[in-house]
Amino acid sequence: MKLSGGQKRRLPAPSSSIPKPVLMDEPLGALDKQLRERVQLEIKHIHEDLGITVVYVTHEQERR
Repeated sequence: MKLSGGQKRRLPAPSSSIPKPVLMDEPLGALDKQLRERVQLEIKHIHEDLGITVVYVTHEQERR
């Protein structure tokens, strides 16, 4: 389907209309417990302040 120039201008850019999640694979694995807990709080604040989805993978067994 071809869009006219006016139709293209009225459509939002795909990258701006759909927020992309931040994916983290074991970002805290090499940190000691104290630093890991501080960074976890920072990740939580980023999530709350920016309203973005943050997914991080961990093998940590301790539940919060």
